[in-house]
Amino acid sequence: MNLHATGAFTDFDAIGPYLEEEMRVVAELNAEGVIKSVYRRLTDGSGVFMIVEADDPGDAHKRLGRLPLVANGLLTFQFVPVEQLI
Repeated sequence: MNLHATGAFTDFDAIGPYLEEEMRVVAELNAEGVIKSVYRRLTDGSGVFMIVEADDPGDAHKRLGRLPLVANGLLTFQFVPVEQLI
């Protein structure tokens, strides 16, 4: 199942020390096929959008829980199942 994941930073000023590890885990999740695509919000920098493959929203939450920003409470996600049209 594909899900649209909307991520919001809870404390943007605190994410710096986690960014290197965050990008490493993002690359791992991408290689595993969990993260299909990821986009940074340019207008205000307040979060990210992703297309995630998982069994259901609970599974997506668990898989993205490996991200250091999620594990440390600095990034939260909402998931909406989506279907590709083209």
